[in-house]
Amino acid sequence: MAKQPRLETRKSEDRIVSACLERLRELSPSIEVEFVALSGSKTLADGELTLRLAHLVRTERFLVQTTRTHLSYALASGLVERARRLPRNSVVFAPYVPGPIGRHLSEQGVGYVDVVGNCHLMTKTGGLLVHVEGKKAVREPSPPGGGRLASYQLIFSILAQPELLKEPLRRVAAAAGIGKTAAGDQLKRLTQQGVIGKGNILRQRDLLNRWLSAYPDVVRPAWLQGRYRTKDTSPRRIERQIADAWSERRWAFGAGAAAWRMNRYYRGEETVIHVGAAPTDELERLHALRDNDGPLTVLVTPGTTAYAGQEPHLAHPLLIYTEMISSADPRLREAAGELRAQFMKEES
Repeated sequence: MAKQPRLETRKSEDRIVSACLERLRELSPSIEVEFVALSGSKTLADGELTLRLAHLVRTERFLVQTTRTHLSYALASGLVERARRLPRNSVVFAPYVPGPIGRHLSEQGVGYVDVVGNCHLMTKTGGLLVHVEGKKAVREPSPPGGGRLASYQLIFSILAQPELLKEPLRRVAAAAGIGKTAAGDQLKRLTQQGVIGKGNILRQRDLLNRWLSAYPDVVRPAWLQGRYRTKDTSPRRIERQIADAWSERRWAFGAGAAAWRMNRYYRGEETVIHVGAAPTDELERLHALRDNDGPLTVLVTPGTTAYAGQEPHLAHPLLIYTEMISSADPRLREAAGELRAQFMKEES
C-alpha cells in the first residue's frame, strides 16, 4: 500500500493553509507534504513547506506567504516584492489564483497553490515540479458595493494609523471618511474575525492583503474623478499649477509625484492627486480636458487619514505605495518596493 503523505501544521485552524496542503497531497502518493508555521518569524514568511519526492530521494523546501483574499495584481506584486527579500524559494497560499496572475507570479519566480487546486511550484534547480491551472473558484456573494467600500476605507485608516483603534468611534469614522454606524459595524466584524483586538491590530498582514486586493477593483474606481490632459506637459510645472488651483481646499500628491519628494527614486510621467471633494473650478484653472489616457489622475479621497503624509500635501505613505504597486508602469511598481522599505513598517 502506497505511503500516504504526511500533513503537519501548528495552525490547524488556518483553513487556507490546510486546504492548500490538501491540494498538494492529492497530486501524487509519492510526494510527502509537511508544513511548519513560523509565527513571529523574522523571515517575513508564515511557514515552511517541505516536499519529499520519494522516487527521486530528494527534498525541496519553500517559504510560504499566506493570503486570505483573492489575488489582485496589486496584492500579487506586493507578495513578489516581499518574496525577493526571502532567503529561499517561496510559494503563495491563496483562496484562488486566476490564470493571468498565476503566470505573473511564476514569471517572477514565485510559486503558488490555491484552495481550488491551481498550483505552480519550481524546484531550486529550475526544474518544473508541478503545474496545474484552469480550475475556477466559486466566489461567495459580496455585500453591496457601498458596504464594501466603507469596510476597505476603514481598513486603510487603521492600517495607516493603528492608534485610531484607541480613539472614540467618531474619530475613527472621520479618519476613514465613513459614517459612525458603518464604522462601528465594520470594527465589530473585524473583531469577530480576530483581525483586530482591543486597541490593536492582531493580523496586520491579513488586513494589508485585504486592502491591496480591494484597492484596484473596489476602492479606486469609486474614488476616481477622472483622468485629464493639461495644456502644459511638464510634470514640475503641472505640480505648481495644482498647488495654486487647490490652495484653498484639501489635497495631496499621490503615487510617483509624492514618492519622488520622499526618496528621489523614480517619479514617472503621470501625476496623481487626492482631493477631499469633487473639483469645482480647479480643473478649468488647470486647462485640463478629460482624457482616459491623460497623465493627470484626480481621486476624490474621503476621510483625513489619506492626507497624513510625511510632508504637507503628500498622501499617507501606505496610500502612495498602494497606488504605485497597482500601476501598469513596472518601474513605478519597483519604486513602490523602495518606498515600502524606507517608510513603512513590515507587517506581522
